[in-house]
Amino acid sequence: MAAAAALTFIGSGTANAAPSGPHGVDVSHHQGSIDWAATAHGGVKFAYIKATEGTTYHDAAFAANYNGAYRAGVVRGAYHFAHPSSSSGATQANYFLAHGGGWSADGRTLPGALDIEYNPSGATCYGMSAGSMVNWIADFRNTYHARTGRWPVIYTTTDWWTRCTGNYAGFAATSPLWLARYASSPGALPAGWKFTTIWQYADQGSAPGDQDVFNGSATQLTTFARGGAAKATGKPTPKPTTAAPSTPSSPTAGPSHAPSATTSPSQVATHSPTAAPSASPSDSAPALPVTGTSLGLLAGGGAALIAGGVILYLLTRRRRTSS
Repeated sequence: MAAAAALTFIGSGTANAAPSGPHGVDVSHHQGSIDWAATAHGGVKFAYIKATEGTTYHDAAFAANYNGAYRAGVVRGAYHFAHPSSSSGATQANYFLAHGGGWSADGRTLPGALDIEYNPSGATCYGMSAGSMVNWIADFRNTYHARTGRWPVIYTTTDWWTRCTGNYAGFAATSPLWLARYASSPGALPAGWKFTTIWQYADQGSAPGDQDVFNGSATQLTTFARGGAAKATGKPTPKPTTAAPSTPSSPTAGPSHAPSATTSPSQVATHSPTAAPSASPSDSAPALPVTGTSLGLLAGGGAALIAGGVILYLLTRRRRTSS
């Protein structure tokens, strides 16, 4: 993601050697007009393109980049730069979806990405507690998943995630990780994630925008775009009232990105939801409780039946003997 000039990022200005794997980029209007045919010819296989920010900004170059990448044969997706303190996660997810952040299982469209990171103009964690931040992310994720059937990719740094979510591990099972770290390796990952799906390893290189690599083969990239080979149970993310791990792991320094710059997501493959089976009704009627009152009623009813039978018998005998 292109960063605002006012921010100084760790690793900024580096052009690290490209790791092995399908090469990708993330871009915004900061890159100007992009020749996507030349970019694809240069080896770029996928791209994340900035769509929105908060609920008031839609990147002016989004349509040109999104459509241009598609025409050039580049697998592409959209990302949203979060402003957690300005509106709810659901509100921002819906805004993102209304301005290009959707997904389709055509093998050419990546799941939407949530760029959640350093506040470009204020407190690092937007003045929010770790628990409130986790709830906000859950709100965004659940909304996106309910409308698309896929969990959004999460773009972040280990340092920010540790500071601002308490190193919460609850999203790792379903949201792919797009980790930003301008170094020779991804380094330590946020809690829960075992690997990156996408690693943003440099902010400049031979292709426009930030430089990314997909953790897999070209075939696996297409599979990921389609929805992933394995399906995980899609359950709404519970909204914790307090932050998860109170003792965060040691942070790994990484770059941060400004809102009006390109954003990128992270790793794990997105999974389509599996509907929970509905409980099947019992075949037998529920047993009624046996109480002292019910026993008394049963006993009384039995006595009444016996008495009635005796009277009927006597009447019958009388009719028979008098006939």
